[in-house]
Amino acid sequence: MSCTLGAVSGHTLRDRMSSRARSERIPLQADIEIIATCNYKCVHCYIAPCAHRDDVMSLESAKVILRKLADAGCLTVLLTGGEVFTHRNFREIYLAAKRMGFVIYVNTNGYLLGKKWADFFDEYPPKLVSISLYGATSESYSRVTGIPNSYERCVRAIDLLLERGIPVDLKCPAMTITADELPIMQKFAADRGITFRYDPMITPQRYGSSEPVRLQLAPKDVVELEKTMDPGLSMLK
Repeated sequence: MSCTLGAVSGHTLRDRMSSRARSERIPLQADIEIIATCNYKCVHCYIAPCAHRDDVMSLESAKVILRKLADAGCLTVLLTGGEVFTHRNFREIYLAAKRMGFVIYVNTNGYLLGKKWADFFDEYPPKLVSISLYGATSESYSRVTGIPNSYERCVRAIDLLLERGIPVDLKCPAMTITADELPIMQKFAADRGITFRYDPMITPQRYGSSEPVRLQLAPKDVVELEKTMDPGLSMLK
């Protein structure tokens, strides 16, 4: 005996899943910060400058959290930090998530993502690697990150992933010291056929310092930036 099921659009299916998840308190997606420290010294960062050196999730704890999320019906996890590639057990945590069937997203600054890691992702593909881009030149990049050659290392990581067909997107905080170069970064992404996004929200440091907020754009400057980056403001319609 056989039966035919009616077609359901992806949009309808997502709506149904989201509705059921809300009603039954199913965490479909989870962000997991596996490490708070970072190899950069970004002037706007709200986490790493004040992070404790021992603020690192153990492999055992990560496995417990992933198992609980899987049992609760979670489908997607974002592995983030800090900088995930500074975690000594990142590979094991990633593979544990992969073996449990999660759709995996990864946040990184790209500095430590060389050929070895690109080959690893080629073998065990993530859904997306989201890379932070902090400038359009080596000089401006280092002014934000405090690390020499961080621009070159980031570009190398992007191209290594794209050469292997790994999905990548780029993002940048829109602030006083990056705003002028955002259109150039947008074109950099477009030339590679990938998405670029930016965020004008700057957050105080986790343990109280408001120093990063001095870099926040004034509201009128955010509006002008929106007009420059998205003529016609199509993204707001």
